[in-house]
Amino acid sequence: FTSAAQATAWAPGGSYPWAESKREVVKHFLLDHLKLTTLQAEFGLVEVAGATTCTGCEVLQLETTENGEVAQVTVAAFDTAGGKQVFTVVGVTGGDLTVSTPASGAALTSPTSVSGRITGVDEHVLLRLVTTPGSQIAQGGAPAGSAVPWQGTLSWTDTSWSTAAIVGTTGSFKDGSLTRLVVVPVNRATGASAGPSFVGITDGHVSLFDASTGDRLKQLTFPPAGKTDVRAAWAAGTVLWVRSAQTGCDDALHRLDNGTATTVVPAGRFQLGSPQLSPNAGWMAWVQTPCSGGSPSIVVTGGGAPGRTLEVPSGTSASVLDVREDGALLVHTNDRAGGNAGTVALVPGGSLTLNDAVPLAPIGDCYLGGSAAFDGTTPVAVETCLSDSRLVRFTDGGGRRSTGPRVTSLEAPTSLTIRAGVVLLWLAGGDSVGEIARYRDGAVTVLVPNTGCTSVSEPPGCVRAPDW
Repeated sequence: FTSAAQATAWAPGGSYPWAESKREVVKHFLLDHLKLTTLQAEFGLVEVAGATTCTGCEVLQLETTENGEVAQVTVAAFDTAGGKQVFTVVGVTGGDLTVSTPASGAALTSPTSVSGRITGVDEHVLLRLVTTPGSQIAQGGAPAGSAVPWQGTLSWTDTSWSTAAIVGTTGSFKDGSLTRLVVVPVNRATGASAGPSFVGITDGHVSLFDASTGDRLKQLTFPPAGKTDVRAAWAAGTVLWVRSAQTGCDDALHRLDNGTATTVVPAGRFQLGSPQLSPNAGWMAWVQTPCSGGSPSIVVTGGGAPGRTLEVPSGTSASVLDVREDGALLVHTNDRAGGNAGTVALVPGGSLTLNDAVPLAPIGDCYLGGSAAFDGTTPVAVETCLSDSRLVRFTDGGGRRSTGPRVTSLEAPTSLTIRAGVVLLWLAGGDSVGEIARYRDGAVTVLVPNTGCTSVSEPPGCVRAPDW
């Protein structure tokens, strides 16, 4: 964590005993995350008084019976909601083992040269690259001594990570036990910031993907045990997402802006769904249903105006498909009795009731299956006729403005998002999690195939609910 808001978003009122103890956090980091198996079961963590590198930080000295001081671990404490305090590791130095290059926070490409200094003779530095989720993706080594700087190389092919750490260790020649430890946080160099990207739900968290290749760029959220991220929206570097417990009515809505996390709706009050952001992230909208029972409502807020709550008629389900920079909404409503594709409608900005909604009407035997979005200010929806689909652009009054070419053998997509005229589809998969694809001029290009991802059993890496 780098702020109390991030800590609160990770532990919103929950109880995480290991995170509430600085010693247990350090043990968790060393044993579970870095997997330092050469550490003996018994080791000491001694508090060190004096200045640290950050305000409010404390230093714990890692000591072993065999080798004395091994490293100094700096931890920071953050207050969370409910008066809890959680700790996070912010630095690890290894005494006379230092890393000169790369610098902390550097952006790396493969291969990367790692160099540093050490005191002594006939030493060997083991180098590893460990990602933030805890996977080791590279390993190397370097002979070392006092006479000259040591130098080693790390190479990898994995491109799914965004943040990681270079872990340098030395061991005893007698029994292999750990003698020194240094950790340097780094990033993966990527051109993602220069191109389009989208978010999706994978393995219970929100990740960022390259919209040109479908490659995963970075993990954006890190839910604690017992929590799962189930839906997200992405715009202008901001992510808005719903975090849910595995049981009960415990949804929360969180927002992450340039590394700062805030809680929009705290857990335990509503069941939450279909969060949406306007292209500049100035507006938010979502559906909420009281945990105490009752009908759902649509909440829309932003633009400096008071928040609005639009009641959904009893017996009707609703989802927000998109929100525009003037606060207008595209919504999909459906009679819970089923039997039809429901209605896609535009709710003008400033409206206080769904009675103001203007339906977007299909023609003939075609239907709009709930896949619609704003392309700038223009409402766009996928119209399906038998097994073919096409994009239709509408006016704010519900009239048809233009119709795109038919895409043959394409069922109505599960969702549609548009940014700068480029269309991203989540294709219908029947009993499986459908592909994520880009659409242009009647052609569909699959970005994430979701092979083997079924609604019953999903292997790791399946991607759901993309947002452009």
